[in-house]
Amino acid sequence: MGLQINQWAFLALQGVGLRFLLLWLGLSCATTVLAGADTCAVFDFRNGGSATRATHKLRGYAEFYWQKLVDPSDFKARAADTPSMVRIPDTWTHYWANGHPLPSEGCATYRFFILPPAKSRPEELLAFRLPVIYSSYRFWVNGTLLASVGRVANNPFGARSKPAVLTLPVPLNAADSGHTADTLECVLQVANYSYARAGIRHNILFGPMDKILLDARQEIRGDFLTIGILLVLIVFYGLMDRAAYGGLQGLWMVATGLLLAAHTLSESSQAFLDLFPNLSWTMLNVARYMPTPLAVACSLIFVRQRFPREVNFWVLLPLASVGVVASVLIAILPPAIFSEYKHSITLYGLVSILFLVLGVLTRAIRHRKPQAWPITLGLLGIFACITADAIYLQLGAESPLKLGYLGLFLLFAILSLPLMVNLVTQARRRAERNIAQQAEIARYQEEEARLVEERNEECAKAAALQEEIRTQHWIEAGYTGMENTLTKTTREMAAICKASLDMLAKYVEANVAVLYVARLNPDTMAIELHLMADQALTQAQRDENSLILQGEGLIGGCYTSNAMQHITDLPEHFLQISSGLGQCAPPAILLLPMEADTGSVGVVALGRFSPFLPHEIALIRRCVHMVSNAVMGIRSGEDNIHALEDANREVSRLRHQLNELGEANAALEAQVNGLTAPRG
Repeated sequence: MGLQINQWAFLALQGVGLRFLLLWLGLSCATTVLAGADTCAVFDFRNGGSATRATHKLRGYAEFYWQKLVDPSDFKARAADTPSMVRIPDTWTHYWANGHPLPSEGCATYRFFILPPAKSRPEELLAFRLPVIYSSYRFWVNGTLLASVGRVANNPFGARSKPAVLTLPVPLNAADSGHTADTLECVLQVANYSYARAGIRHNILFGPMDKILLDARQEIRGDFLTIGILLVLIVFYGLMDRAAYGGLQGLWMVATGLLLAAHTLSESSQAFLDLFPNLSWTMLNVARYMPTPLAVACSLIFVRQRFPREVNFWVLLPLASVGVVASVLIAILPPAIFSEYKHSITLYGLVSILFLVLGVLTRAIRHRKPQAWPITLGLLGIFACITADAIYLQLGAESPLKLGYLGLFLLFAILSLPLMVNLVTQARRRAERNIAQQAEIARYQEEEARLVEERNEECAKAAALQEEIRTQHWIEAGYTGMENTLTKTTREMAAICKASLDMLAKYVEANVAVLYVARLNPDTMAIELHLMADQALTQAQRDENSLILQGEGLIGGCYTSNAMQHITDLPEHFLQISSGLGQCAPPAILLLPMEADTGSVGVVALGRFSPFLPHEIALIRRCVHMVSNAVMGIRSGEDNIHALEDANREVSRLRHQLNELGEANAALEAQVNGLTAPRG
């Protein structure tokens, strides 16, 4: 067993050495010596055949003017110096001149020509897909400025960097800059004073605009879908680890996965900038470089907590501290500083993984600790993928797969698989125990259901009783309010009717109300209903409905039939409610005859937008009966007063006649006396 472990460790060392070798080859091969213009800076896509609708990567040579910002007008005036030819895409720090590499800080102008393929349709648009260019630029096609990202200048004080991924259509009416109509002259001015790598580091795409947009959307959706799947897998692992081992140890590995996912997404500038379109260069580079050392520190802490006896604490502590300190420095230092030491970050990760694999996990495997093998394989896989992705980037190429995503998926898939198997086994055992307990649980459930049903019945009865008590209190309060209203109101017919109707309508929330009192017309000997009080009627409605004959309309019919009517289907123009928005008939109306103890005295009508409930009708009947008695008493008093006034007038008339008769008798006696008196 010890021999097998040693062989495995030797193979791991070989893998680490191979990664170092590939990294060195990538860094050493990615150099281009600046030379004369011996290569043509032309991309010819005319003979594409069936690939005329394809998207082309601009991989080849371009004219390069170091420390010069040359405009298309300068080229047209032939005012530009002799260019050097460089290979794109590549950082210009890989370009050598006079035996020395170019510095990262400076400015330059690229120029190249494109012979586009024949268009499949006359109206078809061609377009460029510009990646993140380090770190500000201006781009012309045939003399037309298509993009200006950041601020381009030949000094660090005037330049301003900005990351952006743009899709730029080639204008149909662009000037030809002296070239033929089927030639595209592309001029790209680049300035960089804030990043360790500069220039065109990624492929510029050229092709039909709809195809470029489609490819970009598919790439972004693919990145987001992959990140979503990875996040689900990471959270799934965290939940399973907590279920299997308890505690919060798995959160350190979850943090490792989330940090590496953020790093991998930030490497895909297009998707990351779509999420954060206003991101600065500083924050973009912090998102790229800070998660890696912090993730290494989290993985060290995770292994320490999972295998405490196999870890030398005094070795792990400085390693983890280096990761935390490096993350803090990356967060506070400018990108131009910490990006110079990005290879140190990779070296830190390699040293840490070497320590974990050879110094910790081999012991854990020998001691047959659970999850030792999955953690070992997962960590080796993810660091191998990230390193390979970095090597591709240094070579100026693009990895055939998203190796960062692949490494994360392998890590958490390998970690989750044994946990899932363990949880499935535990779940099966729990299911077997649950089957044995189901009968007892069912019996308890039946008993509980019976008790719950009884309790629900009692609660329903209590609720019904409480509602009945509440309704009775509401009725008594309304009845008491009506008594108080009648007591406080002066003994006048109009005042009693107005006050009682207002109180009743407000209490039952009626929107419209009228009160009619019946009177006998002495001339026609017919009973007439007079409008004594109303609510929410206009003056025109009052004038129109001030007098209703017995038996006329709903109100006259209610008085004649002496029966309550609750109507929810009213005539269109009956008792309309008026407001600032117009008039409408209420959906529900309640007609009650005003029955006093000694007879019927009138009709009350109440209308509102909802039907009247039974307890409301009961209260209204009681209140109307009380008002009817009050009206009957007032009307009886008024009749007695009228009769007394008539009697007084008759007595006065008789007295007046008696006085007139007395005066006539006196005059008659005087005449008689005059006739009977002796004549002298």
